Amino acid sequence: NNNNLYNNLYNNNYYNHNRCYSMNRLNEALRGFHERHERLKNRVHTAWRYPLPPWGRFVMGCIYFSIPVVGGWHVMQWAISKSHDSIGERGEKLKIK
Repeated sequence: NNNNLYNNLYNNNYYNHNRCYSMNRLNEALRGFHERHERLKNRVHTAWRYPLPPWGRFVMGCIYFSIPVVGGWHVMQWAISKSHDSIGERGEKLKIK
């Protein structure tokens, strides 16, 4: 009898409708974000376009490369500090070593 009740609840159209509705809302939000991002990229790469000499392209390539590297380094330093806060620098706060 409990199994039948579970099947009735699981197959309930209200449950399935709400699940589909929330997935549709998520898909619409992601699609809207993607469209706005594409418009921004198009504007940046067309409205502010200025032909760069070879040395300028090299400098911009270095900048584009270094941003995620420096950001990643800062994230790792933050993670290391959180690790030291929770277990100590050499694991001295651990109960079992």
